[in-house]
Amino acid sequence: MTITISKVKMAIAVITVTMLVPATALATHTFSDVSHGDLFEDAINWAASKGITTGFSDGTFGPTEPVTRAQDVAFLHRYDTNVAQPAIAANAAGVASNATGVASNATGISSNTAGVASNTTGVASNATGIATNAAAVASNTTGIAANATGIAGNVSGISANAIGVATNASAISALPSGVPGLEIITGGFVTVAASNSATASASCSAGKVIIAGGFSTSAGVNYIDVFRSYPFNNTWRAAGTNTDAASHTFRAYAICANA
Repeated sequence: MTITISKVKMAIAVITVTMLVPATALATHTFSDVSHGDLFEDAINWAASKGITTGFSDGTFGPTEPVTRAQDVAFLHRYDTNVAQPAIAANAAGVASNATGVASNATGISSNTAGVASNTTGVASNATGIATNAAAVASNTTGIAANATGIAGNVSGISANAIGVATNASAISALPSGVPGLEIITGGFVTVAASNSATASASCSAGKVIIAGGFSTSAGVNYIDVFRSYPFNNTWRAAGTNTDAASHTFRAYAICANA
């Protein structure tokens, strides 16, 4: 059974298949036997623009001429070469572009992961800073404690000075009684209650004038903090505060000479 296909039908069949690939603008090819407005004009012009058909050498297309098997195969081969294969290659390029996009997204995810890791490192760094501040606070506390120890040492030094003053008083009391016109007057002990203050005094005899004075505490006791030691009306006075929780005594002495 022989089926005869005209060139018009063949062109329409090819352009129908081409709808499966991206459309392109048709170039205008003029065949003397294809008139503007003919039903098959666009199909013939498209086939000519794609190099699928070139028409006859006399400038005609032969729309009603039958298509031989050789022409049929030639049309299909040109369609594959000029239309189908370029479209497949373009699709492959699109797939490659999509793959690149996927890789780019993967890189973005990796970058985000690195950002999260960086934030974690920042949090750890802040924690280290907090620990450093805590260590500095602890160091300051140690320094405060050391200062407190130094203050306690100063207090001990003051107490030692008081003992030294008392020792000096004993030495003055031991001066030879034969020194002309010199006398040492020792006042009576004054009892000072815990955390209280008191004033001890020693006065020169009649006809004598005071030239110096001081104070002393009970033997071995240094809890009286004497904050003032001074002469007043031919009397030597010493004012002090008891820094202990128990009562203690101290007294003043005056060094007098002939008026």
